[in-house]
Amino acid sequence: MKTLYAALILTLGLSVSALAGQSVPRNSLGGEPAPNYAGVSTCEITSSTGTAALLCTSGEGIILDIVASSVATTDALVIRDSATANTTSTVLYSIDKNSLDKAQRIFPRFKNGLSVNALVAPTAPGSASRPDWVIVYTKDVK
Repeated sequence: MKTLYAALILTLGLSVSALAGQSVPRNSLGGEPAPNYAGVSTCEITSSTGTAALLCTSGEGIILDIVASSVATTDALVIRDSATANTTSTVLYSIDKNSLDKAQRIFPRFKNGLSVNALVAPTAPGSASRPDWVIVYTKDVK
């Protein structure tokens, strides 16, 4: 019994010391990397039109993906880097459903926020097909 107890104590002691010896990842400068992003958010556009914009978020971040569900291939989404919902700020990114389905995309960063409008409003909200656009983004952690 003493041998079993000693083996248990030795095993526990070795596992604790092994955990204590784990190193923290380092960046290329030798310091600990600071996370720049946290969590993922989405913005769903179901009824915006070319004359009505939606403010998805304010602040800085990056767009990770754009998904279109049951919208026509010629429908387009216009994204502006703005802290207010508007259709007059400089366009940050614009894409139509046809291009979205074909190309591998690299999405831009935004500094002020995301103002979004669909040039053609998705129709039949609430139906089984529920047409919409979804922007997946993450905000910077300060």
